[in-house]
Amino acid sequence: MKNDRKWKRVQLAFEYLQECEANDEPMVVQDISLATGLKEVSIRTYITKRWDRFLVPDIEKKNTFKVLGVQQLTFEEFKVIHSQTRKNQESGSHSKYSNLVTILLNKARHHAILAVSIYNNPTIVCKTEGYIVHVVIAWIALYHAIFESSGIDYWYKNEDGTPKQDKHGEMRYWELSTCCKEYFKGVQSPIVENLLFLTGLRNKISHSYLPYVDPTCVGECQACLSNFEDLIVSHFDDSWSLNVSLAVSLQLSGVSSQEQVKALKALQSKNYTVVKNFIEEFRERLPESIISDQKYRTSVYLVPKINANSNVSDMTMEFVRFNDVENHQGMIAVIKEKRSKKSVYKFRPSHVVERVSENLNREFNQYLHTKAWKYYDVRPSGSEKIGKTKEEYCGFLEGHEGYLYTQQWIDFLVKELSDDKKYNTLKGA
Repeated sequence: MKNDRKWKRVQLAFEYLQECEANDEPMVVQDISLATGLKEVSIRTYITKRWDRFLVPDIEKKNTFKVLGVQQLTFEEFKVIHSQTRKNQESGSHSKYSNLVTILLNKARHHAILAVSIYNNPTIVCKTEGYIVHVVIAWIALYHAIFESSGIDYWYKNEDGTPKQDKHGEMRYWELSTCCKEYFKGVQSPIVENLLFLTGLRNKISHSYLPYVDPTCVGECQACLSNFEDLIVSHFDDSWSLNVSLAVSLQLSGVSSQEQVKALKALQSKNYTVVKNFIEEFRERLPESIISDQKYRTSVYLVPKINANSNVSDMTMEFVRFNDVENHQGMIAVIKEKRSKKSVYKFRPSHVVERVSENLNREFNQYLHTKAWKYYDVRPSGSEKIGKTKEEYCGFLEGHEGYLYTQQWIDFLVKELSDDKKYNTLKGA
């Protein structure tokens, strides 16, 4: 009879948690105690040792949590988890960290998984925005966990050393940009540039309905997730890895060529002008060493994996990074795109302007460069984003999401525009 009462209360707790998650309401220890008859001290024990995988604590509000993942369970599954002791759970090694560090890591991990679930949900159209919102929360919580475990204060301070407070009287914790500066000590990193790109993109699309942004940023989204995984495992341990919760990380291989073309065309419309300009300008300012780094943007081949034994269960597809192509030449020969290791298309528009200006000794700016490629019919313009180019001067690189130019184009412009008549003709064109 006593055991029956116990499981009845656990079932009430399960139903309460499901209701909180469904209504996106916080779970408060006192409220669940009143709803279930469980003692508050028992609930706190369950939160620490059994329910922590479902609860994201509100650091600023004591005994308050956000519920994630209970709706996906049956009561029988919840009973199994509730019956486990902490040391028998999958994440048993977590207990070696302080309570606050564990709380922050659970929050980071929950939001990373939530970001992936949004991206992989086929019913969600604007995946990128939802993904970024939660992956940024995940990164902030992870950085705070690292600083907490290292004894570093991660909040803003007044001159007297007391914590700064916002207008609501709450402590002002470091946001993502400050966390990055502290962690990397101001050194330029592809990881930081990846996060800056995604947060900047979020700010541009947060008040618009722009679904065709998604296929243009898949590489950055995947890199962000991989970087998160690497950092949480390297600073803590494998028990915090996302792999145990994700069969496949981001389902990016489903982006068809047709969808990519639609996305590129959509980016030329007026509705996408601000976003397109941001993407192009952000990528253009980065050095090649960052752009080509897998930690900034992941580039992979998805290739068939042939198993000699048809009865053996094995992964049928394998991700192969570009920089590991040499070990898979036989497998990818059929699908490999034209990609020269020493591509002649090296120069972004700003680089062309810089080099022509240095050698021309007269005014040559971005406006004149645009007039030049139009005047000499070097590449398509307007809505014809992908089209025929004069290959000796210009080429479209899908990984770069734009046109790059050759040294031959720079030499041509310097020679052509050194002639006063031709220079003035171009200016008046």
